[in-house]
Amino acid sequence: MSRVGLFYSRQLDEELGRVLGAQAESALGRPLDGLWRFLWDSVLFAASTGASGSFSATYGARLSGVRFAAPRRVLYVCAVLAQYGAATVQNWLVRGHGRLLHLLRAIFAAADLADFLCFLSAPRGGAAQYLGAVYRLLRVRAQSAAGAAGGYTEQTRLASIDFENRQLLWNALLELLNAVALPNSRRIYMAVRRGEQRRSSGAEKSAAGSCALCAAQACNPYKLRCCGAVYCYACACKALEWRACAACARSSDLSAEPLYP
Repeated sequence: MSRVGLFYSRQLDEELGRVLGAQAESALGRPLDGLWRFLWDSVLFAASTGASGSFSATYGARLSGVRFAAPRRVLYVCAVLAQYGAATVQNWLVRGHGRLLHLLRAIFAAADLADFLCFLSAPRGGAAQYLGAVYRLLRVRAQSAAGAAGGYTEQTRLASIDFENRQLLWNALLELLNAVALPNSRRIYMAVRRGEQRRSSGAEKSAAGSCALCAAQACNPYKLRCCGAVYCYACACKALEWRACAACARSSDLSAEPLYP
């Protein structure tokens, strides 16, 4: 069974609750909170959870190819009742028991971290896998619903998840490029050009001069008044647009004039 698929089942269940909960709030004209949220989650659990023998599976678990080795009532305690109980206790502790609340949060966070580390360290397909600390406490074990771990359905699902993860990684790299590299492209280009010019500072210039930006023979040459550097007409326009001279790195009060008036 895929570890990604196990957590993906929880994400699907939460997404189902958000979407249908928003529709219910719109129809009722009031937010679903407290006891109303608990009743709504209970109805949604009863409608979307199926059982077969000693196994049961929620909506997200069935889509992810996961089932739980527990009857529906035990799975209800883990998926709905435990969350409502935790929210109720938290709301009670907020009213005057802040230190105790922080202590309990730290304890539960440590328990979740320990459970997650056990989940990662367990060999795939070997030790029992649990969705969370409450599931582990009540021994609600998760397993593949496809039977054989190497079946066609399981392999197809894992391949689609791997492809989706690769796409997300590629999109993240593109976002990083757009946020960091592209806004500083002018500075990067000018730094590279200055390095090239320092390496070729001893080269002999032609009579008409070489372009300070593209290093080719200046075509329709212009010079910048800041240092007298010679540019092609197109490169001079770029330097004025970028507000940076490739020869002296000046960035203010730039102006150009034809080399041959």
